[in-house]
Amino acid sequence: NKYVETSRIKESLYNQKGGITMSKEMATILDEVRNEGKEEWMQQGMQQGMQQGMQQGGINMVLNMFKKKLISLATAATTLNMSEKEFLKLAKE
Repeated sequence: NKYVETSRIKESLYNQKGGITMSKEMATILDEVRNEGKEEWMQQGMQQGMQQGMQQGGINMVLNMFKKKLISLATAATTLNMSEKEFLKLAKE
């Protein structure tokens, strides 16, 4: 449905604004929109990947980083969405 409306507007502008010149302007606008969309999709993909990674072994990664003193207790606990006390309990197991 979005593309039908876009096509209707594009055809209207093409006919009103002088054809080829307007088509070039529309192509530029569409390229900008596509590029913005790609960036957003990439960010969403990265976030989803991080969430899945945290669920699938991410806890172990945070534990290992904490044990190797690469991150602080506060950072480790915050990363796993738990209190420092809960994290220390988990780290002892």
